Amino acid sequence: MNSDGQQAEFPDDNGHNQPSVARDGSGRLHVFTSMHADSWRYFRTDAPGGNVTDHASELPDQGVGITYPVVTTAPDGDLYLAARVGTGYDQRPGKLYRWDNANSRWSVVATFASALYRSVYPDDLTVDASGRVHLLYEWAKAPATAFRHQLSYLTYDPSTGAFTDSTNTTVTTPVTPATSDVVQDLTAGEEWSADNAYTGPAVQSAKLTLDGSTPKVAYRYRSADSGGHFRVYYAYPSGGGWVGKTVYAGGQTAAALGITWDETDAKRVYYVTTSGTDRVFAATQSADGSWTAQSAAPGVSADRLSVRRDSDGRDVLYLPDTPRNALYYATR
Repeated sequence: MNSDGQQAEFPDDNGHNQPSVARDGSGRLHVFTSMHADSWRYFRTDAPGGNVTDHASELPDQGVGITYPVVTTAPDGDLYLAARVGTGYDQRPGKLYRWDNANSRWSVVATFASALYRSVYPDDLTVDASGRVHLLYEWAKAPATAFRHQLSYLTYDPSTGAFTDSTNTTVTTPVTPATSDVVQDLTAGEEWSADNAYTGPAVQSAKLTLDGSTPKVAYRYRSADSGGHFRVYYAYPSGGGWVGKTVYAGGQTAAALGITWDETDAKRVYYVTTSGTDRVFAATQSADGSWTAQSAAPGVSADRLSVRRDSDGRDVLYLPDTPRNALYYATR
């Protein structure tokens, strides 16, 4: 509910107005939604099972445009939130926030990424068992564009206040494209362009999971030789850098991804194709390195995807089919 007591409603705008939701250690539900260069739109319950009401005034950085909020729960019940902050034409940084669950208070941790003539696009974040926060983000030419570059990774350790890369080397924040731990670097023909009709190599959407404290990443990348298709890739840190593997190159994909870590299958990468009766697929890697995909929801033509691993070891999928106003729930 809005502060005036009316139900909150926002127009759908795929990629801009999607919600990010988490529950804190006290069982309170936190919802960030429909922010594309908007002031905070933040709703929370005051107790488990209570009404979800407007608490936007409790956030730092009031009165500035917030975009792409991503929130997750830490093992100690705190929350961490990453978002792009500001609407400047020359740069739009990424900031990390923390919800102190014991004191019911939000605060700024740091501006984790910022550079002149660049905008930050937060993709995902998660917290490992020791409390270290893992961040995944992209860079774009400022002020904004549908196509981004230099998918990057960063960690934050609340116990020391230090930010590090995938080799556990301390880095100075805010990082820039030149100092970021880059998962997918620029390739032949790739340009920094703010043109939404740009057809060259680019990153678009990425997701993160952990094997213990080791990051595993799924992302979409359009290379010069992909025929205009965004292929699906899997990446992990190795030898002081990142190793990338092609998961799917059979056709065009939608900007919808997921990745989980399973004790038996290891990494499971989920993606959505733009055509076909079955649109949502789960891919696993065999011992010989080959990838095999199967429909994750036979007969469902969903165009979006969200997946998380639950405490019972199941992958839980939420699959919106927006043209048909339908939402599907699946487990595997």
